[in-house]
Amino acid sequence: MRRHIRAALAILTAAVVGLGATSCTSSPDAGNPADPGKGGGMDGAVNAPNGDPRVTALLRSGIQQARQKHWATATTTFHSVLSIDPRNLYALYDLGVIAQTKTDAALALSYYDKALASDGTYTPAMYNKAIVLESSQPRQAIAMYNQITAIDPQASTAYLRMAFVEAELGDLVQARVADAKAVAIEPSLAKYHLPAKKR
Repeated sequence: MRRHIRAALAILTAAVVGLGATSCTSSPDAGNPADPGKGGGMDGAVNAPNGDPRVTALLRSGIQQARQKHWATATTTFHSVLSIDPRNLYALYDLGVIAQTKTDAALALSYYDKALASDGTYTPAMYNKAIVLESSQPRQAIAMYNQITAIDPQASTAYLRMAFVEAELGDLVQARVADAKAVAIEPSLAKYHLPAKKR
């Protein structure tokens, strides 16, 4: 069962919400960090909430640099945003996405935590943080997915990922409930099958 679940979660890892996201995506194939901004939408990232045109321009540049996989340059650009606006949600989040793309879990978590300190309801940071936590702290990942679905009851991929983490922990009843919610919201997610029973 574990091999089946891990394979499904590996496929779903493409669901990491990309740079500049304003909300969680509903498709597990959207927002792969290797293709930043694909599924999450970028309006929030390029229209800085503080209205500073320098911040807006830097965020646009950083997203473009990351799309071209110029990670070091993009990182420098997002740090330039933070030198102007130290609590900038989007720069902190985008730095987390870059770290997660480079498989630096500790750094990614640090940036997601800082982004969530800036806005505790920012579901893209919560979602990506939960993905990082799945392997090392699965119960915390489930708790994070529950927070996401409380904020956004239509967050289908949060329900789906929660289902697979619960299944890996042997909580098949809860896993089936979460899976059913995911499929009810987004029927195409039915292609990701939970195991029939724990082995």
